[in-house]
Amino acid sequence: MHNTNTIRRLKMIQICT
Repeated sequence: MHNTNTIRRLKMIQICT
């Protein structure tokens, strides 16, 4: 299940932006 990993990365990137 790589979906959780992708979502976590997207959320981290959004917070950094």
